[in-house]
Amino acid sequence: MTVREAYSGAMALLGETGGAGLSNQPQTVNRILAIVNAVYADLYTVVRRGQYDFHPVHDIDDVIWLPRRVCNDCLLYGVAMHIAMGEDDANRQAVMASLYNQKRAVASRISKVKDVYGYALSDDE
Repeated sequence: MTVREAYSGAMALLGETGGAGLSNQPQTVNRILAIVNAVYADLYTVVRRGQYDFHPVHDIDDVIWLPRRVCNDCLLYGVAMHIAMGEDDANRQAVMASLYNQKRAVASRISKVKDVYGYALSDDE
């Protein structure tokens, strides 16, 4: 997922269509990058279990290196929460914050399944 896609998805969650025609105004882009990096850094440390080799995004078309499920389930709500906060929309901000925190808690418990039996299905099965 790119920063542009994250912004568009968050705007859609807020019921706004501004994400599709993203302005290339430096002030707007810098605000979006700051919001995405704040949420990205938070989720990165959650998913990576405290490892902090995080590298922020610097461009609106940069890729966010989180699992697709975390991007779709958590990141969009975190970005929407920050956008609503910046627009002084307390009701939408509270809803998005609640959803983000619930989804973030689930993401912190997701772990990879370890193959302890050494058995894998072939492509024929």
